[in-house]
Amino acid sequence: MKIKIFIDSSVIISALISTEGASRQVLMLCEATTLDGIISDKVVEEIKRVTKLKFPEMEVILDEILNRAKFKIIDKVPAAISKKAQAWISDPNDVPILAAAKFAEVDVLLTLDIRHFIRDLNVSKKSGLKIMTPGEFLQGFWKMA
Repeated sequence: MKIKIFIDSSVIISALISTEGASRQVLMLCEATTLDGIISDKVVEEIKRVTKLKFPEMEVILDEILNRAKFKIIDKVPAAISKKAQAWISDPNDVPILAAAKFAEVDVLLTLDIRHFIRDLNVSKKSGLKIMTPGEFLQGFWKMA
């Protein structure tokens, strides 16, 4: 059974910028269908907005990455899960990400948002989600392989 991962926008932006980092390796594992990569429509909106604003020369590459990675995209999260997610994380901008990951019933949520997702241990505890950086995830993944 493949590991289901929810990928936050910070990971995709990082993969866009660096071709050698852990974020890019995670996307390559999704492309190879070794991992089941899941994102949400909110993640897509954010990465497209950030890319257009900060890295316009990378827009074509972003589209290629999104197409090759074979992500499942969550576009609707039940209101009940979104409401619960409001109590799980302090930053309201991150509620849709946490809610979509919970709704998708993933094994791991991958993010580089250390301050809101990882440093606050209550986010993982309250949501019941395992939350890691791509580097942390890959260390454990390669040990299992």
